[in-house]
Amino acid sequence: IERAGGEITTVHYNRLALRALLKPEKFAGADGVDNEDEDGSGSDSSKPVVPRQAKPPPKLMPYYTSYDKRGYLSPLLQLKKIEERLGAIKVVEEDASASDASSSNKADA
Repeated sequence: IERAGGEITTVHYNRLALRALLKPEKFAGADGVDNEDEDGSGSDSSKPVVPRQAKPPPKLMPYYTSYDKRGYLSPLLQLKKIEERLGAIKVVEEDASASDASSSNKADA
């Protein structure tokens, strides 16, 4: 997979997190129903209440913190994710500043 350009990351899911991943419709709202306002837009209470992902048990921590095992808690892997997010933010900011500059040039003309 990696030779073809893909990535592998090992992630720990407890029973609740795995259920939320496989059956997200079960977590539609507090009462299990997607509530909508009169105008058809969902209120804040209708947002999916997905449980936070639990940390692995201490016995399994070395596996998920190992970069060699492609663990999601590996400091190097977390650093990569942060760099990707920052890169994406910079691209968005550059696009926004470029569009602002082009719109101000059109307004001047």
